[in-house]
Amino acid sequence: MDFPIMKKLSFCALLLSFSASALSLHAFQVTPIVHENISPRLALEEHKEVFVAAFTQSYVNQSLDFSEEGLCTLLNNGFENEIVDFEKQPDSSFFYQATTEEGKVIGFSSFEVNKEEKSAYLRRIAVAPGYEHQGVGKRLTFKICDEGVKHIFVMTRRANTLGINFYEHRGFEKSPFTREKMDPELYVSLEWHE
Repeated sequence: MDFPIMKKLSFCALLLSFSASALSLHAFQVTPIVHENISPRLALEEHKEVFVAAFTQSYVNQSLDFSEEGLCTLLNNGFENEIVDFEKQPDSSFFYQATTEEGKVIGFSSFEVNKEEKSAYLRRIAVAPGYEHQGVGKRLTFKICDEGVKHIFVMTRRANTLGINFYEHRGFEKSPFTREKMDPELYVSLEWHE
């Protein structure tokens, strides 16, 4: 039998586990995840936990049009889409992870890159609760510039005010950029130029 309160408790436990281990500033590194080295379905489970915890925290106080169960479904589907994109587009997909010195995954970012235009679409980024405000998100966002990227686009839900503030504080500006299946009533577009 499935009890909603148990799901809520498991989310709380996940958030607390990240927060408790991040009470002080930690050294971390940002490294690429290379297709040849991993099986995305097996290797990205820790990244999924970070994704779900980060976005649960981002949306927990927002008035959304779906329930907690709906949010869980949205986040799991979003991460599943990430794995599919990573597998389908190996030449244009770039995936980075932030890890502590002990090897714990504390964040990740994924991009779709157009090398000719030196541009990238930031598909997803997440930083584990408790590791915010330590430069993790900034390094994950701009690590793609090591590939010669000079222009980054991102779309995020309008309800994601934490994300929008994060991007704007790093020089992103509102943009007319759009992607298929991304309703402009629900999503806002931002872009950054070097």
